[in-house]
Amino acid sequence: MASPFLRPLPKPKRAIPHPLSVCEVLTAKSAARQMAAVIAALKIPALVIHGADDPVILAAHGEDTAQSIPGAELLIVPGLGHDFTESAGALYLKAIVDFVAKVEARERAGA
Repeated sequence: MASPFLRPLPKPKRAIPHPLSVCEVLTAKSAARQMAAVIAALKIPALVIHGADDPVILAAHGEDTAQSIPGAELLIVPGLGHDFTESAGALYLKAIVDFVAKVEARERAGA
């Protein structure tokens, strides 16, 4: 007779997260809460650039970041993932140059 301890265990109905993954998620959530207060307190011009196709940090998080910074502007880049790519370099440069020019114009106008 086969021992019940040697039988394969049934597969769980849902994935059981690795303990390290759980710790990483909890740490990230804690850090995010702390950063939210810091971000909301920013009093400087800000341009948030985020990839629309970022699989690591979803575009919704970029939108949330921009909404959390008073007066921030948001640029969601279609087709861009998580990493800075050389092919998007010209787009980044134009967005930053345009943003700085807009900020400088507001400062000259006294706004």
